[in-house]
Amino acid sequence: MKIGVHKNIRGKIGVNTGTNNVRYLFIIFMLSTIILFSAISDTFQSFQMISQSYKLVNISSIGLKTYVNFTGNQFLIINHSAFDWTNVKFEVEAAPVRDNPSEETLQSEPVVINAPRIRAGGTYTVSTTPLGAGDRPRAHSSAPMPYHLKIWCDTPQGQSFWSGYWE
Repeated sequence: MKIGVHKNIRGKIGVNTGTNNVRYLFIIFMLSTIILFSAISDTFQSFQMISQSYKLVNISSIGLKTYVNFTGNQFLIINHSAFDWTNVKFEVEAAPVRDNPSEETLQSEPVVINAPRIRAGGTYTVSTTPLGAGDRPRAHSSAPMPYHLKIWCDTPQGQSFWSGYWE
């Protein structure tokens, strides 16, 4: 009789241990999910804050269909044209605020970046970090710096151009 009792106890312990393991795994999974969503939410909110501080105020284009987003740290460029862009030249410039002539001295030299080809539908990123190192005095470093992006490239129709200005 004692042998049967031990078997029943073992069976009950095994079932309870399995149930407990499932509960612990579920709790760990839920905590991990909450932590992950919290981290993603914080990252997304800080990205939104950076993106919202810049507004595209002027666009000019000759022959290019493009989408450009400026995050505050880099430009994301998407070729929406039906053709590849070749011999692509990007020019990024930190520009003075137009309403404040005293900031004329804060204008940086343009940074030129070349890319051999951006395929139709393809993306390309251009960083603005080389412009931020010493372009502004510390007193102005918290204010957003306006940026100007120009794109030149060869297309089947000849040379094309796009320009945008963010404040």
